[in-house]
Amino acid sequence: METPKHPWSRINHIFNPLIKEEDITTIFETGLKSVRKTNGIIQDIQDVIDQKIDRLGLTGQKLLTLPKEVREGELGSAIKSDSAWQKAYQELLAHLAPNLDAGEVASHSEHILRPDWNSPQFGLVGYEFDKENNHLDLRGKVSHAYLSFLSSVRDENGNQVYPDLKLDSMSVVGILVTKDNYLISGLRAGHNFADTIMNIPAGSVEPHSGQNPLYESIDAEFIEELALSRDEWKTTVNSGLVAMTEDHASEQKRTYAVFRAETIMSKKDLTLNEIIKRWKESAEDKGEHRRLEFYPNNPKYVLEKIKHNGFDYANAQLPLSNTSPENHGTILPQCAINMLAHFAQQSFPEGARNAEEYLEGRYKLIE
Repeated sequence: METPKHPWSRINHIFNPLIKEEDITTIFETGLKSVRKTNGIIQDIQDVIDQKIDRLGLTGQKLLTLPKEVREGELGSAIKSDSAWQKAYQELLAHLAPNLDAGEVASHSEHILRPDWNSPQFGLVGYEFDKENNHLDLRGKVSHAYLSFLSSVRDENGNQVYPDLKLDSMSVVGILVTKDNYLISGLRAGHNFADTIMNIPAGSVEPHSGQNPLYESIDAEFIEELALSRDEWKTTVNSGLVAMTEDHASEQKRTYAVFRAETIMSKKDLTLNEIIKRWKESAEDKGEHRRLEFYPNNPKYVLEKIKHNGFDYANAQLPLSNTSPENHGTILPQCAINMLAHFAQQSFPEGARNAEEYLEGRYKLIE
């Protein structure tokens, strides 16, 4: 495939000092009533999913560990052929994407590859940063995983088929710094970008209570993927929201809210070995990764890794998420930019300029 134009990913904002929970105001353009209505539709969808899982004898199995032909094939087909699912899906589209023709879009359910991924999401509309007061105003809409599938649909010319969604997908990632000064990442399992290295934890921003989706989402991801609660990593002034980054090398542009989580001052012995043990024994979603990857918390070391073990577009395949053998074990661009943001926040701007040049302009590190 053709190598994308530089930069592959970029830092949009560095927060220095970093942003604490009380420094964020979240505004839902559709109002909090939309959260409640969406949750009601989600429950209708979930009833169908649970019914199909039970009928296929998959109860109790982790969906992420199912073979692709089962999850996207047998289970996915059973869900999408159900009239109750079709009705709820069309109602979801009419509510969350009123600019689209819900009936027309719903008739092409083949775009929803994994209908069992029934998750509310926060669709980013935009954000404004008041540097003087170190305050972040976040604006968004209630969204859903199905809209993420639709936003990535492209025609034969690479154009977005459903441009009227008018929102960007958004994720949170945690840059975990252990007590003995290592950075933690993970080798992905599942189907999308399998066997590549991505930040852990990471996941879509969800509305949750509607008060502070960024912090509530990173809290949930740390608990689910590493079995770490916030009181185990909020103990230093260096823990919090450090940056907003953007990945636009893959098919779907995505904004990342990058959190640094230090356990250096933790009362517990949260060293590298303890984190690995916690992940193996207690993490609810440990199946999302085959193993944990770790690096010394040293910018020179990490820069070398990114430069010499980065994702190779020349040997990629389409869709990019179907990882080619040549890319097994490589660092995804979205993982790289988030680790780089962690370092740039601590040595910005001169250190970032040197890193940008060293990485041949593949990553835009200067705002």
